[in-house]
Amino acid sequence: YNSPEIVAWIEEQRKLWARAFGLQAPPAEPPPVEEEGQPPFGIKFKPVDDAVVTQLALPDNQGMLVQYVRKGSHAERAGIMVNDVIRTVDGQPATERRQFRRDIKERLGKKEFPVTVWRNGQEQTLQVKIENP
Repeated sequence: YNSPEIVAWIEEQRKLWARAFGLQAPPAEPPPVEEEGQPPFGIKFKPVDDAVVTQLALPDNQGMLVQYVRKGSHAERAGIMVNDVIRTVDGQPATERRQFRRDIKERLGKKEFPVTVWRNGQEQTLQVKIENP
């Protein structure tokens, strides 16, 4: 499956399916998602904008849209998925990018904390367990 034609076809299909369902396709080559020296939570995210509110039928613009989840990360083990919207971290609303990063970093020192996500038109609470990978 290393043929350039097949790789190009797969990439095009990924983009078409993402557009068909009104979702942003995950990047083919994701950038590093954690800062050096920090435990690996393992997501790339962006603040929710009006387009995301409409596409995902969110009740408001609170949250961070998950764009990428690194395999084997704390986020993946908790069940966080691409196109989830993280609404709260340990009860704290996810409303501003810098504060969201601080909230995640502070909680990585705990053994476990809840994260509320918006998925398939409803909120779900996932438990993030901090374990050595």
